[in-house]
Amino acid sequence: MSLIGIIASQNYPRTVSLEYLVVGGGGVGGRNGRGGGAGAEARTATQSVAFGTTLTITVAGATTTWGGNLTRTGASSEITGTGFTTVTSIAGQNGGDPAGGAGQNGGGNGGTAGSIANATAGAAGTASSITGSSFTYASGGGGGGQPAYPTGGAAGTDSGGTGGTYTTPNPTAGVINTGGGSGGCQEGNLNEASGGSGVVIVRATVQAASTTGSPTATTSGAYYIYKFTGSGSITY
Repeated sequence: MSLIGIIASQNYPRTVSLEYLVVGGGGVGGRNGRGGGAGAEARTATQSVAFGTTLTITVAGATTTWGGNLTRTGASSEITGTGFTTVTSIAGQNGGDPAGGAGQNGGGNGGTAGSIANATAGAAGTASSITGSSFTYASGGGGGGQPAYPTGGAAGTDSGGTGGTYTTPNPTAGVINTGGGSGGCQEGNLNEASGGSGVVIVRATVQAASTTGSPTATTSGAYYIYKFTGSGSITY
């Protein structure tokens, strides 16, 4: 190899700095006057990835079943790959009686049901600007109303669902592809709403060589951004 070639090979970057946001499936608000579902885990950080590495992306679907007080019935989202430290974000905890699901690792708590006071709002999850615009992922759902305090709790910021009320007993679902928890049902209502499906978003200052799973590709400033709302892969 020529001297120029040796210098070029020494100076050519061998890794890419990859920023990520990994959000699991949101928790489900409880039936019959219970608390709201918690937001999923929302993990965000940066790792170095060697060029030529393929990362496998798994995205959680919506959480459709309550399953009982403070259970966890949703799926995880994940990034895996050779030489890459696996990142897994589990689903949010489902609502209890009267407590909402407990958020962890970036997920917001679900609101408390209106048993001894007005139902409370879901807590905010993780605010991120990884797409170039700020959005709060994995917020909790509002608590469900009960006869003495029939007003349901408000949705957590951007991504949670609202709790059921006396006039509107059905709660609302967590927002799709945000990992938000759904609201708790009004007492007497057994129609739980789904926790929001998950999402995986990655960005770097170099463009990916290839992807599968049809992520949405955008740019913001110096960054190439890939938003996965279904499972797939990305290679740099």
